Amino acid sequence: MDYREDQQDHEELLRAQSKARITPQKFLPLIIEVMARGNIKSADLVKRTGISKSKISRLLSEQRQIDNAALYLIFDALGIDPMRALLAVGRFGQWEQYFDLDVEIIADLIDVLPDFLSKARSESIRTSISRPGAIVLAERLSEMIAKNDRETERRQLERPIAGM
Repeated sequence: MDYREDQQDHEELLRAQSKARITPQKFLPLIIEVMARGNIKSADLVKRTGISKSKISRLLSEQRQIDNAALYLIFDALGIDPMRALLAVGRFGQWEQYFDLDVEIIADLIDVLPDFLSKARSESIRTSISRPGAIVLAERLSEMIAKNDRETERRQLERPIAGM
């Protein structure tokens, strides 16, 4: 095994360990980053959530564990998409992934796909999809999204510049 394979194995192990137990506390760096990007002070968070000033202060300074109820109040107050946050922290093991456009697309698909899938399959016998089948569907969907990206970029480049 060469160094790169060993490093990849190590990184996969770390991600698996990180995903093993997702606690509300693991979202704290994301909360702090969203507050910084939005120039939101803890006093603003108190007003938006109804959580006491002392509890917010202790939560943000890691002197107190964040409970699920407070986490969702804070997410709502800051406009954090819970599914996107869960994907970033739980699936990818990195809160920074919250800001990745691919994670945003995946979260949006998770939000809308159940309704479309249910409607499309309502008149048929439902069967499960094998892992290889899921991979083929993911590849096709990824290609469609990439094609849309290229077409959007082409249209933007063709758009005349104002004033010229």
